[in-house]
Amino acid sequence: MSQEKVDRYKESKATRRERQRKARRKQIMMQIGLLVVAVLLVVWIGYSVVRSVADNKPKTAVEVKYDDVNQYLTELNTEPAAEEEAPVEEVPTDEEATE
Repeated sequence: MSQEKVDRYKESKATRRERQRKARRKQIMMQIGLLVVAVLLVVWIGYSVVRSVADNKPKTAVEVKYDDVNQYLTELNTEPAAEEEAPVEEVPTDEEATE
């Protein structure tokens, strides 16, 4: 081997570990990036499916009768007048009870 080939081999051998680390880092970053894109794609597809299923569900209408509620409220409004007419018992305090 000529001296130039020997020098190139030594130089490539000296930087080989650094190049391998750099290539490994690049490969790992690429895998992480692809994983993130794949996860985002799956989440987006899942969200779209759930949303389309929810939009296609039939909406159920509920009818509420407020007759009993209105009757209850009118009874509440009329009760205070009836309570004002009723006599109120006075409760003796501790001082009056001991006397």
